[in-house]
Amino acid sequence: MRAEPISVADYFEEHTPSEYRLTFLRHSVNALIRGGIKTMEKLMDISAEELIKLRNIGSKNLRLIMLLRNQFIDETGQNSTRKL
Repeated sequence: MRAEPISVADYFEEHTPSEYRLTFLRHSVNALIRGGIKTMEKLMDISAEELIKLRNIGSKNLRLIMLLRNQFIDETGQNSTRKL
């Protein structure tokens, strides 16, 4: 039985470090969702090069996304064929 997909918005809301929370959290989540990345599983399958091409993803947002993606990999043991 497969677990229900984890939404990017829920995971980011729960795990974003406080220094990023006010400035980048909502902005990053909205940019990912607009780019069609709604689950952490989908985020696992996209490269940094593809992420940076999404509208409103800049270097600071990419840094937060990378941090949370790597944390998700550490917590769940999931891995990706792509590296950020």
